[in-house]
Amino acid sequence: MIKSQIILGMVGKRASGKDVVSRYLKDKFSADEIVFSDLIREVLKILVISEERENISWFISKMRERFGGGLLVKAAMLKMEEKKAGIVILNGIRKKDEAEILQRKIGKNFFLISVVSTDENRFKRVKMREFYGNRKKDEIKPSIEEFLLEEKGFESENEIEELEKMADYSINNNSNLVDLEIAIGKLMEKLTQK
Repeated sequence: MIKSQIILGMVGKRASGKDVVSRYLKDKFSADEIVFSDLIREVLKILVISEERENISWFISKMRERFGGGLLVKAAMLKMEEKKAGIVILNGIRKKDEAEILQRKIGKNFFLISVVSTDENRFKRVKMREFYGNRKKDEIKPSIEEFLLEEKGFESENEIEELEKMADYSINNNSNLVDLEIAIGKLMEKLTQK
């Protein structure tokens, strides 16, 4: 569909709250979602390769080297054509060139949204995932220093701060769920009135 849809490109560091924002948009605004890392997971699953973070990061890095930077955007654009909802979320944009391609191809209906949270809050969330058992084993780090050091080692994370600066809108996720939902609601009010 694309032409009349609002396309929200979601960017943020690991455990910043992108998935929480997406879930709220799906529940309250009937949005559809395409998760960039799920596009890679589909391929890894077919190849019977473990879907852990390290493999996803390595695989997409090699694919970008070989086939160019817009690879995930091409796949996402194909999937977007199938989506009928008025709002489509592209969750997990990781590269500036991906955002720039989307801005060019979609135009005024594309909004880059940054979900920001302090390193301390992100680390706490990863630890909570561990506590509740809904985390991946490769996320568990005993200290915030190790968590941040590991993050710097992933090629997929090295442009996030630049993308956050490029964002059309930013959602601060350093408070509680109610405040986050209010912020999302205010943003959606702005976007749907345009």
